[in-house]
Amino acid sequence: MNRGRRGWIVVALVLCIGLFFEAVSAQADTFDLVGWNDPNLRVEVTFDVSQVTHSSLTYQRVDVTIKNSSINESDPRLTGFAFNLPDAIFGFIAFGGPSFWGTMVDRDNIGTPEPLGKFDVAAITGPNFSGGDPNFGIPVGQTGSFYWEWSPSSLPNFTPQDFLGLLSAGGQNDVPQYFAARFQRTGLDGKGSDVAVPGEGLMRVPEPETIVLLGIALVAFAVYGLYMRKKRKIK
Repeated sequence: MNRGRRGWIVVALVLCIGLFFEAVSAQADTFDLVGWNDPNLRVEVTFDVSQVTHSSLTYQRVDVTIKNSSINESDPRLTGFAFNLPDAIFGFIAFGGPSFWGTMVDRDNIGTPEPLGKFDVAAITGPNFSGGDPNFGIPVGQTGSFYWEWSPSSLPNFTPQDFLGLLSAGGQNDVPQYFAARFQRTGLDGKGSDVAVPGEGLMRVPEPETIVLLGIALVAFAVYGLYMRKKRKIK
């Protein structure tokens, strides 16, 4: 085997190994939402899961960073969002977010104004997810950071997909969702409201499985290239 061939194989293996370790270490998942009725309403979400220790006790923590990336019609405000909770999670102990934001933790009982089913956890600016106060919502171009913590230390080390792989309960017309965001002050007159859900065709950060498959594809491409070179030389 000549140096050129060995070089191709080494490069392919290095890429594959690097991508594999990136896949294993990846935790946070980033995805986009688009308005149910208004495609100009956009949200960028980063969902991260980790374990934290307080006073020798270990808790499960969820961090959500959410940006109102809407195309500005008037002044659409992001006033709430919701997601689902694995069955093994219990013992809610802490929540943090911007001023005037609160939380609801109520399994399969947080309703939506659209037929998206009922969620387990929500961050809200009003008495419920369907409402919301736009005065305390996240304006276009701005970002809010939130976290939740659950006990006890016997919880497994969850990943984002343990949460985002779950769909809301009882959605009508087969449209349950793993995440939804609430908007107020929408439309040209600023008097409307809408819900944003994971959008089709929007850019999404590859999940670990996708990265591993990419690494395998690179190796296959390199091997195929070596095979074709050898075939040309034989001819």
